[in-house]
Amino acid sequence: MMQARSTELLDPQDLHQCQELFAAGTGLGLVLLDESGTLVAPPASQNSLAELLLPCVGSLPAFAARAAQSSSGEEGRPELVEVGPLTLLTAPLRVNGQQPLTMVGGPLLARGAPSSEEIAVLALLWGVDASSIAAAVEQAVGCPITTENATTMFGAVGRLLGNRLEEGIRIRHREAELTALTQVSAHVGSSLDPGIVIEEVLTHACALLECRQGSVMLLDDEQTSLHIAAGRGLDEDLIREVRVPLGRGIAGYVAQTGESKNLGKGFKDRYSQTEETAREVKAALCVPLIARQEVIGVLNVSDRLDDDDFSASDLDLLQTLAAQVAAAIANAELYNASEHRNEQLSALFSLGVQVSEAIDKDRDRVLQEVLDRAAELCRARKGSLMLRDEEGVHLQIVAATGLDRSIMEHVRPKIGEGIAGTVAQRGEPVVLRAGERDSRSQSRSDVDAAVCLPLRVRGETIGVLNVSDRAGGGDFSPDDVQLLSHLTRQAAIAIEKATLQAELHSMFMGTVRALANAIDARDPYTECHSERVAEFAVVMARQLGLDEEEIEAIRVAGLLHDVGKIGIREAVLGKPGKLDDEEFLEMQSHPVKGEKILRPVESSKFRRMLPWMKYHHEKFSAEGYPDGLHGEDIPLPARIIAVADTYDAMTSNRPYRKGLPHTVALTEISRCSGSQFDPKVVEAFLACDAAGVVEPIRELK
Repeated sequence: MMQARSTELLDPQDLHQCQELFAAGTGLGLVLLDESGTLVAPPASQNSLAELLLPCVGSLPAFAARAAQSSSGEEGRPELVEVGPLTLLTAPLRVNGQQPLTMVGGPLLARGAPSSEEIAVLALLWGVDASSIAAAVEQAVGCPITTENATTMFGAVGRLLGNRLEEGIRIRHREAELTALTQVSAHVGSSLDPGIVIEEVLTHACALLECRQGSVMLLDDEQTSLHIAAGRGLDEDLIREVRVPLGRGIAGYVAQTGESKNLGKGFKDRYSQTEETAREVKAALCVPLIARQEVIGVLNVSDRLDDDDFSASDLDLLQTLAAQVAAAIANAELYNASEHRNEQLSALFSLGVQVSEAIDKDRDRVLQEVLDRAAELCRARKGSLMLRDEEGVHLQIVAATGLDRSIMEHVRPKIGEGIAGTVAQRGEPVVLRAGERDSRSQSRSDVDAAVCLPLRVRGETIGVLNVSDRAGGGDFSPDDVQLLSHLTRQAAIAIEKATLQAELHSMFMGTVRALANAIDARDPYTECHSERVAEFAVVMARQLGLDEEEIEAIRVAGLLHDVGKIGIREAVLGKPGKLDDEEFLEMQSHPVKGEKILRPVESSKFRRMLPWMKYHHEKFSAEGYPDGLHGEDIPLPARIIAVADTYDAMTSNRPYRKGLPHTVALTEISRCSGSQFDPKVVEAFLACDAAGVVEPIRELK
């Protein structure tokens, strides 16, 4: 894994978004300190006390000592640090156990507002004007939050930041691999000098796999020994003079058999010595260079910087680079064949760009493009791309060409059965010549030429790519199989990227739910209220025919529709009787406060949800609040959330009354259709109830 400073691996936008989410959920600030105690970014908070004090936190001797002690503790576990009357939250963040960052949140007034004497002490301690602290304290007292809730939210944000750091490493490494493969592909497609490509590949191999030594060895004209064509970390005399007989040593064995070797540290090289004198070697990879079905040399790397073993994915990468070297040499020897090869590489490059730009919702489209390109370049009339189902028991077709719809819908080979199932189980390709019968085939018809290749992600086979029925008859060539191998890697990249996007979305929704739960937790009578409102809104949106992207946005807005209640006093939220006029006005302010809390989040997708949350108490007849909007001037998502919120409020218990029965609440919703609620939204809600989807949501606890 490539080394980088922790702050370089954390996207500033990700950090800012986490700061804003923490500030929205708690009213507190959040900063990160690097290894030297330097502030990484200023707090993003509407809390002036946080903006005033947190930028100075790294200079506090007492806090620095405590933070350093906590950085040796469990990652992401919050600890409380008392600085006079103020309480700070702190937790360490790490990247691969090294380069710790310290996360600091607060300040909390856990013991209430500080006295004037304590403010004076704080001014001396923090080096800040006492009057500024007093003014900031007065604002902070007006929006209190419990230490428990703040700690819970702090821990959730810490886990999210930790995940983003780890994700930064994975993405950085994957981007480096893709960049290297793209650069090498460009050299192979444009250069007839194999020496340039060999040097390029060796440079990338040693850098990506983080090893001290590497070499490309080629067979001599007599095909009896290997010489070093390029080396890294080797003695120059050794590079010039060494000759390895075919079959001797690890390199000679790989060149003779065509089998790749992944050798762990301490492996005894018995290929070059007897059993008694075999020497122990450091971790090494050796893969063959194969051109036109013949081994023409080997690619070696060894002696990792971290002295660890190489992984299966490392071997896959080196095999990919080795294939590029072999292709370059073949191009130099067969110039006419190289033109066609360049066309294939150009197609792969174009497809690679599409894959690199794809997002989660484009996964199936990209996989179909990979399959179409595979069939086109190999002149195959039929093809399919299959992935393991969720249970991992069967394969299912996710992309196809030249197949009947009935086959696409009903063919689900079991893992380990048939050709596709066997390839999925063993992770090894199968190539069939035209007319060749195979005991694993489940088809009774005449056998066309076919190729089935595994799709591998991080060393695990997740599916297969099939092509068959070559145009004009005949078999698929070794070049076809090699091309398909590249295409399966492109498909695997698309799948991996979609998976990473899904993980990021899951982490975002987890943070949103944590914030919604923190809101609901302020009042035991509203437990899971936000979750139920979100689910009611989703089923209504789906009934109204909205697209899935819009529906997911409505889910988020439903979860956060009451975020403004963070700014409402506990006494008002939990009052067992009727609110007086002043209290009612305060309660009515929560949609506007919620919009203000969430407005700083810098995301166009998120900002378009703000009116949905702000206007969920507007009425269709223009008698609602805060702006008295009328009819369809109220955003449709807000009209949907209004029905969901009102229904859940009516059927939930409150301190001053029991919840209404389901049928009574439905009658009231219907009665208010056209006055309080949009008639078409009410109609959608009643249709959802008739379909039986409302009752299960009511049971959410």
